[in-house]
Amino acid sequence: VGDRIAVGDVFGDVYRIDMLTTTVWEAGGPDKAVRAAQSTGALITFPNWEVLRSNIVNYSRDFPYVWDEVTFSVANESDLSFAADLIERTAAAVLGDQMAEAARRYAQLLEAERLHFDVDPAPRVYLSLADAWTNCTVRYLVPVRTRRHWASTLVLRVSRELADPRHASRIISAYPRTEAVIRQTWSAPP
Repeated sequence: VGDRIAVGDVFGDVYRIDMLTTTVWEAGGPDKAVRAAQSTGALITFPNWEVLRSNIVNYSRDFPYVWDEVTFSVANESDLSFAADLIERTAAAVLGDQMAEAARRYAQLLEAERLHFDVDPAPRVYLSLADAWTNCTVRYLVPVRTRRHWASTLVLRVSRELADPRHASRIISAYPRTEAVIRQTWSAPP
């Protein structure tokens, strides 16, 4: 009870477990009225045999944090390393020490199971090419039930930083743009 789980099409927080059924406070998703992982207010009851025939994803039992990502797009002509660094610094300022502590706990869990993976203690930006721009995706670790809050906070703060006039010569927005080149000489085609 209290764990955030996904069983089949059901996603939410376990409210009650009876002999024959499990009841979950539904959290939103792509095909729900609430699209983010926040409570919809609906209770979903399903038979316990569903647990035996479905995969169960537990988002909070041993580790109440999840990795999340937010993507910002910049024009290919931008100073990409500057943009990535600016996004990382802004995200680190927003998340503060909470991510470092969560990453430390995550590393301890992995180490206890002899899984030797590097765990970033601070937000990291990864770049990928798109059709006509570059995506800067910041990856960070936050509490499972406040993921949307942190994503919204990051979108506001990073967008404000990227639009700061001081960075106009180094970061160009990826909105659809039209470029007109005016030539000094022009000759009619033959």
